[in-house]
Amino acid sequence: GSPQEDAKKLGTKIGVSYIPFASMWRVGRDESRAKALIICLTDMNKKKAFLSKRMVLTGDKIYLDDNLTLTQVAHCKENMPQVLGGRKEGKWVVYRDGKVMIMENRTK
Repeated sequence: GSPQEDAKKLGTKIGVSYIPFASMWRVGRDESRAKALIICLTDMNKKKAFLSKRMVLTGDKIYLDDNLTLTQVAHCKENMPQVLGGRKEGKWVVYRDGKVMIMENRTK
């Protein structure tokens, strides 16, 4: 479907009736898998409210994240070996808000 239709479905899943976007589009050329949907939101408070509901999507193949600057992307790449190493050891590890968070025992 179109990016607008997909955004509407996403909004329905997380319980948001209207997504205040300035623009949206899909990226990627690989037709064998789903393309990323980029949504530029118009209001910072609405963006925070939208992103705060992303936990509803646990178990779906949908991932919501803030857009990152080039500096933030470089920092993330720099810390990714620590994140992946911790995950291989069975630890709960995430990279969020510029920090690597590690929980020693992973429980499911």
